[in-house]
Amino acid sequence: MAREALVEWLKLRKEYEEYTKDRCKDGKEDVGAVMKSVKSSFDANVLETLCEVCWGVEQSRVTDDFLLEKIHEITDSFQNQELPDVKELFREELRMNMSNSDIDARMIEYFHLCNTLIKNVVSLVSLKKSVALRKSASSSSALFQKD
Repeated sequence: MAREALVEWLKLRKEYEEYTKDRCKDGKEDVGAVMKSVKSSFDANVLETLCEVCWGVEQSRVTDDFLLEKIHEITDSFQNQELPDVKELFREELRMNMSNSDIDARMIEYFHLCNTLIKNVVSLVSLKKSVALRKSASSSSALFQKD
């Protein structure tokens, strides 16, 4: 399954977990009993193949934490190991809020946004290096069944 689909799956999973926790907040239902496991959201045949071929583990021993780790290995990497174009990122994201009449506040907001974008790019570079190291040790992919 493509990286983008896994990113979307993680987003939906987070929403599902938050909804389930909120639903069980009153204590009438146990979160653990209500929440569907990560493992159960895999197509059984795909999970079997991944366990045997890619990960070298028995399907019965696979945990939700293990699967989430494998998913994050994929989603935390960059397609084709490339970073976004920094010039394009700044051109699209860095804007001065001209509706703010306080010049000092406008400048501080602008430089704060600039600093945030720079930190994000630096984090992406660091992440790319760590992912490259992890991928050299092992590579994997995951497929999910639709609920």
